[in-house]
Amino acid sequence: MKKFLSIVENLLFIGVLSLLCVMLYSIHVNNSVKIFNYRFMRVLSNSMEPVLEPNDCIIIKEVPESELDIGDIITFVSFENEIYGKFNTHRIYDIGIDENTGKKYYVTKGDYFDTPDYSYVIYENVIGKYVRKIPMGRVISFLVTKLADNRIYFAVIIFPLILCLLTYINQLIKIIVFGVDQQKTEKGSDRR
Repeated sequence: MKKFLSIVENLLFIGVLSLLCVMLYSIHVNNSVKIFNYRFMRVLSNSMEPVLEPNDCIIIKEVPESELDIGDIITFVSFENEIYGKFNTHRIYDIGIDENTGKKYYVTKGDYFDTPDYSYVIYENVIGKYVRKIPMGRVISFLVTKLADNRIYFAVIIFPLILCLLTYINQLIKIIVFGVDQQKTEKGSDRR
């Protein structure tokens, strides 16, 4: 029974550590992490000041189209020239219906600007609706910015996580193959 519990404990730890690696990689590559229907993101520009400022970290939730209304802040894939294909977070300024397709579209606008965005947003490009700011988001944003440097990211995050993961995999193999729990053998050797 102790061997089984030790195996389960190691597998859970390896799973959690692997999930952490995936999340950190997602932050590094996409500047966001998605967990279930929520996405955690960083604000990069001043377009939503004073509500959202650069380096704020925010929570976005996937919602059905029926929950989107004028005044909501949404994150979407942008088709504006300067940020084409990247995430943008602006407020829904107006809602219209495309005469050709009959589909709803959203006119968005940053609070900082006087005019709406040039391109419309369709629901398929909506990532989610703004929920709230993350406390201490500026500290998190600072750390994420530092992790954007691949050398720092590898030295501080990936290398230690890989070493930790390999250590637990080694311990798990010893338990499964040899029936030896490393911690118990170390405690036993201390008694001599």
